[in-house]
Amino acid sequence: MAEPLVRMENIRKSYGRVQALVDANFH
Repeated sequence: MAEPLVRMENIRKSYGRVQALVDANFH
């Protein structure tokens, strides 16, 4: 049951990282 939660957290972290890169590129 903890497996999907950890996976979601990792996806959220990696998505935040990508979002930060996109923001940096657009600024």
